[in-house]
Amino acid sequence: MPQVQGDRIQFPADSPHRTFIRTEPANGAGERTLSLPGRLEWDATRTSHVAAVLSGQVLRIQAQPGQSVRAGDALAVIASPDFGAAQAERARAVAELSQAQQELQRMRELHAAGVIATRDLEQAQKDAAAASAEHARLAARAKLYGDTGDVDQAFVLRAPIDGVVVERRVNPGQWVTEDSDALFTLSDPSSLWLFIDVPEHLLSTIKPGQQVQAQTTAGMQVSAQIEYVAEHVDAVTRTVTARASIENPQRSLKAGSFLRTQIEVPAIAGVDVPAGAILLIDDQQWVFVTDAAGSYWRQPVVASAIDRGRMRITQGLQAGTQVVVQGALLLQQVMVEHASGPQS
Repeated sequence: MPQVQGDRIQFPADSPHRTFIRTEPANGAGERTLSLPGRLEWDATRTSHVAAVLSGQVLRIQAQPGQSVRAGDALAVIASPDFGAAQAERARAVAELSQAQQELQRMRELHAAGVIATRDLEQAQKDAAAASAEHARLAARAKLYGDTGDVDQAFVLRAPIDGVVVERRVNPGQWVTEDSDALFTLSDPSSLWLFIDVPEHLLSTIKPGQQVQAQTTAGMQVSAQIEYVAEHVDAVTRTVTARASIENPQRSLKAGSFLRTQIEVPAIAGVDVPAGAILLIDDQQWVFVTDAAGSYWRQPVVASAIDRGRMRITQGLQAGTQVVVQGALLLQQVMVEHASGPQS
């Protein structure tokens, strides 16, 4: 039978309980490797999500996924009444400007001949200036939409940047509006961003400039360097996003892929133990330790999770101390039974 004195337990040499107990030394300081989940996304500095700026029905698709395009190339043609209205207003402004200019010229001639008063000439000048300003406004608006001079309602959605059509989310005959999601995504697949989800308690260990080794589910190994660590913690996942850039000249890596990353980080103060060594009793963390065969005692610690099923103890334990990593619950039960009354 075990002997219990306070927080110390002594098992006889032949006790069967000892076969269920395993210990290992607490690991001290030293560099360690964090293994964290990551995902690949398009490089936002080389990506454009192209949406419709006018409502209408898609007539033709001019660019397909995988196709390289230059800025200004047509992606789709949309029959847009709104575009037709802009074209018509521009055409009307051209006619009104021409008429105002002709009227101004006529009034100048009449004024020179003394037929009309100066105030009539000034009114004609004012009307011509207003017509010119309105023409400039409507011409600039129509030009912004790609107006070519005809009133055909054929709005051409064009590529704003050089790149590759990596996504197309529109089909001929589809009705689109200014509120529709992006119809095309253009990007440069030769460069991707790697996002790494860093748990909040590990934030102090991740800094820009650190090297990252990543592996895809297919076993492909890639290297990167952390460039940016977000300034906020996600309210749901309690993680912080770190970002690195990955060169992808062969386009063998795909946006949306999940990776497992490894980052070498300096150790923080304290020692590491398996998570199973920690007991939580009445809001206090405890571990069982031993210094001789068959003798164990309980002591309070302060610990927090790190990664891969291990805990970092920052108070209450020295490096090299033998910690019970299997059987801590058994030892606790022995202490509880002893405290509740005589052993049978």
